[in-house]
Amino acid sequence: MAKYGVNKISTINFNQNLSGIPNSNPSALNDLSLPNTDLSNKTLKFVRSNLSIEVVNHSIRIFLYARAIINEQFKNWDPIDEEVLFVTSLLHYIGFKDIKHSKLSFQLDSAIISREFIFRETGDKDYADAVGEAISRQGYINTNTGFITQLGLILQITVVLDNFGSSSVSKYVNAKTLDSVETSYPAHGWRGHLAAIIDEENEYKPWGLTSTLGKGLRENILNTSLYP
Repeated sequence: MAKYGVNKISTINFNQNLSGIPNSNPSALNDLSLPNTDLSNKTLKFVRSNLSIEVVNHSIRIFLYARAIINEQFKNWDPIDEEVLFVTSLLHYIGFKDIKHSKLSFQLDSAIISREFIFRETGDKDYADAVGEAISRQGYINTNTGFITQLGLILQITVVLDNFGSSSVSKYVNAKTLDSVETSYPAHGWRGHLAAIIDEENEYKPWGLTSTLGKGLRENILNTSLYP
């Protein structure tokens, strides 16, 4: 299960690692290539046919950030297969294709759609479960008890990085990496696009998981300084 990122790690590591970064001077990421496996290509085609270019670019950015962060900050982890990391990143917002498709919080809807997609394409239940579990937990960043998978933690960190540009999280990644990734997969319009989706989610599902992230969520997205 290690190749699927299913090793348990304490949820408090999310906050602890932000204040105690293993490598405060990470190297630049030179490899911006994307996995070229059959499932990688099918998943990329699937998300491109269902999601906006803003969401697709965001998803590719977080994959590349995940690659950089794992290589620099979590060298002691058992290797996570890059295809697993890529398809999880691509699918984590698949619920955005139609917020009103389900009354489930989009995080849970995304997890279910993703698990079904992976299982349908691979027949591998462990693979499908690993991806679904990670995506279902992407919004639970304020928990300070219990455990999460390594795949789930790296998804949380990269989503926070790309959506909020937190200075504490951006220190995980070399500034040149941030620039080169954003140049290759532009973030232009992402903040406003995401804020509009969050507004729709909160209006249609006021009970949803997104409501637990605080009233200032929208403003924090719009005011991030990570990208111009």
